[in-house]
Amino acid sequence: MRLKLDFKKLIIILFVIFTSNLLSKNFLWEVKSKTSKVYILGSIHVGKKGSFPLNINIENAFNETKNLAVEVDIDSVDPMSLMKYMVYSDSNTLASSLVPEVYLKLIKLFDEVGLPEIVYSKLKPWAAIMMAQQLSMKSEGLSAENGIDKYFMDKARGKKNIISLETAEYQMSILEEFDKVSNEFVEYSLKDLKDGNEQVEKMYDAWKVGDDQAIEQIIINEENEFPGYKSIMEKLLYKRNENMTIKIKEWLKGNQTYFVVVGAGHLVGNRGIINLLKQNKVYEIEQK
Repeated sequence: MRLKLDFKKLIIILFVIFTSNLLSKNFLWEVKSKTSKVYILGSIHVGKKGSFPLNINIENAFNETKNLAVEVDIDSVDPMSLMKYMVYSDSNTLASSLVPEVYLKLIKLFDEVGLPEIVYSKLKPWAAIMMAQQLSMKSEGLSAENGIDKYFMDKARGKKNIISLETAEYQMSILEEFDKVSNEFVEYSLKDLKDGNEQVEKMYDAWKVGDDQAIEQIIINEENEFPGYKSIMEKLLYKRNENMTIKIKEWLKGNQTYFVVVGAGHLVGNRGIINLLKQNKVYEIEQK
């Protein structure tokens, strides 16, 4: 009787494992027209060492294509050209742009890592909080150097045509929208940092199994928790989704293959790139 019970348990375990593998997907979509094919991979922009190579389906899709498209080929951007967007050129300072309570919370983080005031004193609030986020993630082994975008750019360099969907200047100009809600944005972001990088871990867990609904829910939660985020999202996410979709549609009219890597948040929801492509009803779209 005991042997039969154990055998039944084994069958159930094997069934669960087998069906889980069948149901599990990657955060990768294949979009086909009559003449062209575009793979679209949602990216987590930061990662840890040892995360690569990725799932064989993703690696094979990349190897099959001749063109890699990313949001911005950051290796071709002069960092100094972006500083004008990040720092004040007038008499304004980080301290004068925030209420004292919020400013003190922010610089406490900088003080803890020994960052001198001269480094951050002229930063705009959104740029300062980005610096704080990077320092926090780095302490937990997360960095853009180990992000999915960077991984594929390094693999493609000198072997594939690398295309930027946007310019770094355009992205910087959008981030300046956060200046309109500086105090609220910094305080909300500091709360996230206090809770650790759980949000990144949640996104990565959802990404690994292709759970687009979980990623969408994270975005919805952020909009609900930070009301000022909703109006900014129009430019930060939805308008950019439309612009990227237009370019992908142009490629689908041609006869080449493309591997597109953009932030996972750009692919989800009714106004995400995947749904915008589905609205045409002329493409074959499959999550791989």
